[in-house]
Amino acid sequence: MRRRAEELPAEEELRRERALLRCLIDSAGDLIFFKDRDCVYIGCNKASEAFMGMPECEQIGKTDFDFFNRERAEAIREHDRQVLKEGKQLRSEEWVTDRNGVRMLLDTLKVPYYGADGEVLGLVGISRDITERKRAERERLAHLRFFESMDKVNRAIQGTNDLEQMMSDVLDSVLSIFECDRAYLMYPCDPEAESWVIPMERTTPDYRGAKTLGVDLSNDSGVAGKLRLLLSSDGPVNMGTGTPYMLSGTTAEQFSIRSMMAMAVYPKVGKPWEFGIHQCSYGRVWNPEEERLLKEIGRRLADALTSLLSHRDLQESEAKYRRIVDTANEGIWMLGEDLLTTFVNGRMAEMIGYQVEEMIGRPLTDFIFEEDTPDYHRRMDNRRRGVSEHYELRFRCRDGQTVWTLASATPLLDEQRNFEGSFAMFTDITKRKRAEDALLRLTEELEERVKERTAELEAKNAELARMNKIFVGRELRMADLKEKIRGLEIKFGERGDQGDRQ
Repeated sequence: MRRRAEELPAEEELRRERALLRCLIDSAGDLIFFKDRDCVYIGCNKASEAFMGMPECEQIGKTDFDFFNRERAEAIREHDRQVLKEGKQLRSEEWVTDRNGVRMLLDTLKVPYYGADGEVLGLVGISRDITERKRAERERLAHLRFFESMDKVNRAIQGTNDLEQMMSDVLDSVLSIFECDRAYLMYPCDPEAESWVIPMERTTPDYRGAKTLGVDLSNDSGVAGKLRLLLSSDGPVNMGTGTPYMLSGTTAEQFSIRSMMAMAVYPKVGKPWEFGIHQCSYGRVWNPEEERLLKEIGRRLADALTSLLSHRDLQESEAKYRRIVDTANEGIWMLGEDLLTTFVNGRMAEMIGYQVEEMIGRPLTDFIFEEDTPDYHRRMDNRRRGVSEHYELRFRCRDGQTVWTLASATPLLDEQRNFEGSFAMFTDITKRKRAEDALLRLTEELEERVKERTAELEAKNAELARMNKIFVGRELRMADLKEKIRGLEIKFGERGDQGDRQ
């Protein structure tokens, strides 16, 4: 009786330990099951009961062939035997469906358990539902792929200011990201257009592009219908195998298109473009994540096209402006806020004998005469006050010669009318000034000559008057003398007559 009393506490302790172990096993959220070395179930926890839809007692003594179809049961049996034979743990993931028809992904770990002599007695299996974790991992990987793809596209867009190079680089990235057979841009995305062109596309080696195929898109009536569909959609559209939109027209056949995804992109310059990808080697339906990715690439592409098309138009306008400026007869000179040269055209540089590059960044006072500098600064003060002026300004040429110009200058002001610089046009009037100087000199010479001739004439007139005075006096004296002589003759004549009469 004494021995029985001593053994009772040990048995009680064992029961408590077993109860505690059972409580721990049943409280686990993971499925836990036990099998003997013949792969027969010998126990499970509450989570496993819930999953199988039957209590532990109904599972004990049965095998996986009692619960699953033969193919799956054999796969499970193979894993069990590998654990029991090799004495090593084995981990696997598999999709299963519970008794309620809910599909879940289980991460199962199977480990052998041993007896006191080290012999394998069976295995313990622990299965964890990782469906949500896997879904979160897939979403994280999808987000990671999305951002990595967008980073690749952004680097391609930002890598160049050349429109064709940018489109080529982006399409190369798209070809790689979507693992498709062709990526392209078509213009315009306008069903009413008379013709369409594919200015840029990238393809895999097995599938040629529009230029090498010589495809004439204007002859395909299916293109217009496709463009109407794209313009009516707010994102990419799947077309071809497995979609509601079957491909039609000769273009699909010529391009060997089995599936495609395309969208309209709307740059702020010009008409919309079509941006899309082709799958030629097999039929394919792109998933929502891929549609979202293409949509975002299309949006970035529209922004890039806006910038680069605007830049191209600006370059063309600038080129036209440059041609006008460079061929102008007038010199053009622009100064910054600091009154340093920011731009001169070729004509201005030619006028004063310098190269354009030599004049950039220098003040205009480097090219005028020192005595003209105060007047120039006075005019710049006027310009800072927003005053435009027309005036003459002379330049000192590299070779020391002087060039006279007629300047038409105006201030450059921002929206708040703050001074940002000065713009002036200079017309070469050197020939006119030289002609004016020559005329002035000639006028002065003529005036001097007139003065000399006048003096000479006045002297001659004076001499003539003097001579005339002398001559007139002489004439008067001669007349007086003649009168006197005549008087004498008369007098003496009368006397003679009287003598004769006597």
